[in-house]
Amino acid sequence: MNFGKRIVKDIIIWLGIVALAHFIFIKTNPHLAEASLHANNEAVTKNSIIAEKARLGLNDPWPKQFSTWLGNTIHGNFGQSYVQHEDVMRLIGHALPNTIVLALATIALIGLVIYGYAIYAIKNPNTHGEKGIRLFLLSGSAIPSFWLGLILLTIFAMDLAIFPISSDHFSFLGLVLPTITLAAAYIGSYIRLMRRELLQLRRKEYIRYYRYQGLSEQRLSHIMIRNAMSSLLVSLSVSIPKILAGSAVVETLFSWPGMGYMCITAINDRDFPVIQGYIAVMAVVFLVFNELCWFLNQRFILARR
Repeated sequence: MNFGKRIVKDIIIWLGIVALAHFIFIKTNPHLAEASLHANNEAVTKNSIIAEKARLGLNDPWPKQFSTWLGNTIHGNFGQSYVQHEDVMRLIGHALPNTIVLALATIALIGLVIYGYAIYAIKNPNTHGEKGIRLFLLSGSAIPSFWLGLILLTIFAMDLAIFPISSDHFSFLGLVLPTITLAAAYIGSYIRLMRRELLQLRRKEYIRYYRYQGLSEQRLSHIMIRNAMSSLLVSLSVSIPKILAGSAVVETLFSWPGMGYMCITAINDRDFPVIQGYIAVMAVVFLVFNELCWFLNQRFILARR
C-alpha cells in the first residue's frame, strides 16, 4: 500500500473513531446541560436546562451535532471547557507536550536499561548475576503501575522527600518517578526480546566468521549489541502508542499535567468538549506513530535484505 492510500485510510479511521466516541458520549450522557450548569455554579431549573440545551446545541439531531463539531474542529476550534472556561485547544496545547515528554523519557529509560543489560549479559551469559538482573527486571513488569507508583511515592516522595508528591506543573524532578513507573511495565518484555536476539546472534554465521578471523571479543560484543539494539528499537517504537495510552493512570497518580490527567479529570466532571478534544488529538497521535512505525519497519526490512 502506497503512502497516499495509507493517509486516506488513516483519515477514514480517525473519522470513525471521533464519530463513534461522540455518538456514545452524547447518547449515554443525557444530562450534559445539568453538568454544564453545575460547573458554572448556576441554578439548575427547568428553564435553565432548556436554555442550556439550546446554547450547547443538544436539541439538534446527533448527525447535525457531530457535523457542527467536526466543522469547528477542522478550523481548530474544539469548543470551551465546561469547568475551566478555557479554550480546549489551549488546554491540549499545555497538556500534550507534557505527555510526549513523559513518553520519550520512558522510551529513553527503557533503551538505557536494555543497553546496560545487553552489555552485562553478553559478557556474563547465564551467570547468577545475569539471571538475578533478569528476574529483578521481569518482576518490575509484573507489578501493576498504580501499585508501583504508590510504593515509589511513599518511599521517595513522602518518606525521603527527594521528589515532589505531585506535579501540577512541569519539572524534571517531577518527571523521574512517573518515568520509572511507566517504564517498569515494559522493560521486562524487552529484556526477553534482547536476550533472544543475543542468543540468535551468537549462532549467526557471520559472527562465527568474524571470530574465526581473530576479531576480538570486545569488537564482537559491540557488533552483536549494535545489531540487537537496531532490531529492538523498531519494536520499541511500536510501543509508543501503548505508552501514551497507559500514561493516563500514571499521570493521574502523580498529578502529572499531561493529556491522561486532563482526560480523567474531564471524565469525572463530564466535561464533554475536553473529552472529545482529547479523543480527536490522541487518535491523530496514534495514527502518526503508527505510520512512523510502518516506515521504520520498512526501512529495517530493506536494511536486513
